[in-house]
Amino acid sequence: MRSTQEQRLLGRIIVLVFFLGLVFGLAVLVIGLGIYNFIRSDFNPLTPPIFGELQDTFQTILSGAFLVLLLTTVDVCSQFFTGPEWKNSRSVFVQYGMHFMRMLGFFLIGAGVIFLLEDLLKVVRLQLSSLQEFIVSVVLILLFLLGPGVLSWYLLIRDKRYAVQREQEEQSMRENSTERDSGL
Repeated sequence: MRSTQEQRLLGRIIVLVFFLGLVFGLAVLVIGLGIYNFIRSDFNPLTPPIFGELQDTFQTILSGAFLVLLLTTVDVCSQFFTGPEWKNSRSVFVQYGMHFMRMLGFFLIGAGVIFLLEDLLKVVRLQLSSLQEFIVSVVLILLFLLGPGVLSWYLLIRDKRYAVQREQEEQSMRENSTERDSGL
């Protein structure tokens, strides 16, 4: 019988792989639309895409989401296969590389969302004054710059919480094993 922690980890892996497949499928669909547009335009690379700039925006968002989900899935799978000491066995360079790639994924998602919001504001054609345009631009830039930082902080806090939880579970397992040994 597997422990509760292994069952939770396996459940997280299944959910992450499902979302990874979903994002990958959508990314392949957007790439396929781009290839179809290229072939339809008689191989002219200057022909505008079918859905305009939205196709590129969605490709950016999906690329960032795929990168983040892939790294998160690898991280969770490494926990499942190597046990509680999974973080200690990796070198600092590998940990830094994974953190950098995750931040790059969040950066791509943020850039795509900002481009999507700008495209939607152009479609709605709001009559904004220069001050309102400045405020919208500042808010979008703050979201773009602070978003990855907030997500990184959340991931750091989450990792620390899981480490404390793992230590408490290990300590209770050790106490249970010493009680069983002393009872025999």
